[in-house]
Amino acid sequence: MADKPHIKIFLTLMISALALSACNTANSQPTPTEIGIEAVYTSAAQTVEAQLTGTAAAQPSPTLTPSPTETVTITPTLGVTNTPAATALPPISGGSTGGAGAVGCNNSAYVADVTIPDNQQIAPGTTFTKTWKVQNTGTCAWNTNYKLTFVRGDAMGGVSTPINQTVNPGATADISVTLTAPSTSKTYVGYWTLSTDTGQAFGGLVYVQIVVAGTPVTPGTGTVLPSPTATFGAVGCYNAMLVSASPQDGVNIKAGDTFRKTWVIKNTGTCEWNSDFRFVYISGDILRDNTTNRLRRGTIKTNGTIEYYLDFTAPTAPGTYTSTWRLMTDTGTLFGPSFTSRIVVPGATFTPTVQPSVTPPPTVTPTPTATATISTYP
Repeated sequence: MADKPHIKIFLTLMISALALSACNTANSQPTPTEIGIEAVYTSAAQTVEAQLTGTAAAQPSPTLTPSPTETVTITPTLGVTNTPAATALPPISGGSTGGAGAVGCNNSAYVADVTIPDNQQIAPGTTFTKTWKVQNTGTCAWNTNYKLTFVRGDAMGGVSTPINQTVNPGATADISVTLTAPSTSKTYVGYWTLSTDTGQAFGGLVYVQIVVAGTPVTPGTGTVLPSPTATFGAVGCYNAMLVSASPQDGVNIKAGDTFRKTWVIKNTGTCEWNSDFRFVYISGDILRDNTTNRLRRGTIKTNGTIEYYLDFTAPTAPGTYTSTWRLMTDTGTLFGPSFTSRIVVPGATFTPTVQPSVTPPPTVTPTPTATATISTYP
């Protein structure tokens, strides 16, 4: 009986709880729930991510356009280059090269250049004589109808020229051809050989090599200007010029006759010449006893002239002979142009015919050309 009050109290509490529950149901208002700060950050981040994802889905993805790329394409094209055919230069060691060699009992060998050393400079249009000394190395004698014949290169107006002398086996002879320097300035090389009286070429080749440079001469004036070489012309304050010469080069002189060659020479330098200046032999046929001669003309001032002569004797054998001389200072320095005395001993006569030299056609050489091609994307 003692537990009854407790039961009453328990029942009262239960009824009260049920009543409160019924009231809450009637109001239908949820009870707020406490949320931690971490949950708030997480929810915000998820919301932003969802918005970004939605925006990205709503817009099309950008298309990548490749930027233009420069590509260089090498396209070989043919360029025409006018390159003159190379002229085979002669050997440095001598005046002959190649040739037919021995033909039957005929053969020859180059000995020396008598006139016109290699690379001598000659004014355009100047007529000159090239002379070689050769030896008969065969077993037959050469007669007067044997010829010096053009082979190849630059003819320079030269024609087949009879040697006009008899050359026995083992003997030497000077053989010559008359040439004319072309009008264009450059180096010219012409190759020649001996041929028999029947036209059969034999022996070694000989060549003439000149450099055309300077002021052209006037054809038909009768004055052949001297042919300076690379070291000829003005030397310091000294220089000279040929005014006239007598007799003219190429004159006929009887075998064994003595003749006098006179040159009128002008001092074109800025220094005076004195009596100790000399006229000296430099190449060709001496044709006299001595090779050095003093001027003995007193003082020759600038623009003054001197008349100088030498006595020569014509050889006994037919042929063309050239003696070449120059001026020398009292200290031994050569200067100015060369001065020549050229004669023809009867029997060595011919009329040179000027023939144009043949210039090889230009060679067309392909030249690669780089062409740039720009490739772009639309």
